[in-house]
Amino acid sequence: MTARRAARRSQLPAERQSPAGYSCFFDVDETLVTVKTMASFLEFYLAETSAPSTSFTAALAYVTAAGQHGRAAANRAYYRLFAGADADEVARIGVRWFAARNDQHLFNAPVVDALGRHLDDGARVVLVSGAFSAILTPVAAWCGATAVLCSVPEIDGGRYTGGSERTMIGEEKAHAVRSAAAETGHRLAGCWAYGDDLTDLAMLEAVGHPVVVQSPVEVHGNVELVAQARRRGWHVLPATTSRSHDGLRAAGDTGSAPAPAIASAPDGQ
Repeated sequence: MTARRAARRSQLPAERQSPAGYSCFFDVDETLVTVKTMASFLEFYLAETSAPSTSFTAALAYVTAAGQHGRAAANRAYYRLFAGADADEVARIGVRWFAARNDQHLFNAPVVDALGRHLDDGARVVLVSGAFSAILTPVAAWCGATAVLCSVPEIDGGRYTGGSERTMIGEEKAHAVRSAAAETGHRLAGCWAYGDDLTDLAMLEAVGHPVVVQSPVEVHGNVELVAQARRRGWHVLPATTSRSHDGLRAAGDTGSAPAPAIASAPDGQ
């Protein structure tokens, strides 16, 4: 281990350091980043596709109404909004969204610093989120994550159908984390996970080194999770914002109401 890596690794909580060859799982929204990426991306996507100015408000109302039946229902409702959209074009818009939003307010500085130390320690960094690949791929590339575990909207013929193959919410996160660790041969007792909301609890309980990111503002799900962390003796990391610079891996550095019609119509329609 180089002197630089040894110095950065020493900044991990002493009792929680793990040997190299472990996985580190990061929730994204309000953990790694300060925003709700799905809402941020949707607003940007609608502007990019010249949707009516009222579309964003209508879409949020639709997803919020679905959320009365749980977070997974809201997640599925969100992806119904993209029915008919070209998947490749949505991915390209995702790259443009990240470039536009990646300013000094996007990332949580303490979490980014911890992620960098884990990378220097040789950890496999994995993002775990209810968002989809169009949002998460540029985020993962920026921070050096090697894998993404996320919700998967259904695609047929290169276009989103409005259906969902998988939602990455709650217990699904824990199941995905356990499966990912097993695939790499990493013991869960040596793995880390970072989260900010009660919906991350199952994922945090699945690993040996859970870290709760404390919101700078009082949010119910976060307050409850922080309280649980303190009772259990888990590490609590306060969240602030961070300037993005050029990323951690810079060159040379190793079912209900119909969804509002917002997606671009298929060609010829």
